[in-house]
Amino acid sequence: MTRLQRQVMRLRLYGLLMWVCHPISVLLNVGAFLSVFTFLSLGTALVEKPDLYVGLRLMLLSPFGILVFWWRLAQLHFLLTAPPRIVPYFRGRPGLRTSTFSHGFALATQMELLDNLADQNGVRHLSAFGFSDDALFQRVIWHSPTDGAATVGALQAQTTGPLQNELNALRAALDVAVSRDRLFSLIVRLGSDEAVSPVEMDARQGSF
Repeated sequence: MTRLQRQVMRLRLYGLLMWVCHPISVLLNVGAFLSVFTFLSLGTALVEKPDLYVGLRLMLLSPFGILVFWWRLAQLHFLLTAPPRIVPYFRGRPGLRTSTFSHGFALATQMELLDNLADQNGVRHLSAFGFSDDALFQRVIWHSPTDGAATVGALQAQTTGPLQNELNALRAALDVAVSRDRLFSLIVRLGSDEAVSPVEMDARQGSF
């Protein structure tokens, strides 16, 4: 198992832990399952003995509970199946507001290929610039964007399609980091998220 695969597994396990154990998650999960139980109980009672009051409760309360239930299941499905992506993470604030945050899926799926190409070109592996994440209570190792740009620059001409596009965007972001003297690291995120919650950013050392 590669370092990237291990980090993806940690992300999924941490997300699952929060899905189960976070106080708000506990309330939502209990409420969702109670709503489904209530729906089944009221439905059974209504079939056995039609009653206007029971019917109104079933009609008014159950849809909301079932909606929450399916929403929680959708979140669980996301945690277990969302594809990983790799994005640059910059030390300090504010964020550099580059276009790389919503991309990086090709980088994640082709990381082994990119590291092999790096060997052929005599530059550092792209994976050597990540993937520790302070959101997972890991110590982030920061790197010079100049070093990162050297690796990415060597790889750009060796690739095509979406992978090359993501390398081009990463190179542009690293060039911005060089101009602003900002160290960087590569981290892994799951699925597509266009923004980061303020709660998450408050707990982070860096920015995107």
